Amino acid sequence: MVEIVALYLSPIMMDHPQIGRKKTIYSGFTIVFLATCLILFFGEENKLALFVTFLVIKLIISISFMVILQ
Repeated sequence: MVEIVALYLSPIMMDHPQIGRKKTIYSGFTIVFLATCLILFFGEENKLALFVTFLVIKLIISISFMVILQ
């Protein structure tokens, strides 16, 4: 399901005149870094926060790599 959303969002972000390819990739990796820091902050106790954070990380990584490959 995450890949389907990434397939839909990557062309929209890549072709947007104010975002473009570079900003999509740079902001994607920044968001992944911040989400990883949140995982370290919450620890392993909060399972819902970990699940949501992993979904966000997977979505952003998929969007970034689809922009790179297109």
